[in-house]
Amino acid sequence: MPTDTTPTDRTEAEPVRDYRGTGVMWAGGAVVVIVALAVIAAAQNTQDVEINFLWMDGTLPLVLLLLIAIGATVVVTESIGWAWRHRRRKRLREKDELKRLRKA
Repeated sequence: MPTDTTPTDRTEAEPVRDYRGTGVMWAGGAVVVIVALAVIAAAQNTQDVEINFLWMDGTLPLVLLLLIAIGATVVVTESIGWAWRHRRRKRLREKDELKRLRKA
């Protein structure tokens, strides 16, 4: 009679996490589309524009202004996303630790 040889000696202290549906594929596709649109927009807008921001005055190519704006947006959104994920993971670790301590 065949026996099952799959390991079943998992301990209770090791929670099994399932990370399906994290949205990584959608985010990757969105990044490709956004970058392609940014490159097209930058190539079509090469004229100089006048900039007046706080104490700074001058002219820049519109391409450069678009790239600066896109870069700043990416940095801000990724920073906020990193902080949110860090906080969420910390709460999940604390929750798992609390469950572990209550079982002990």
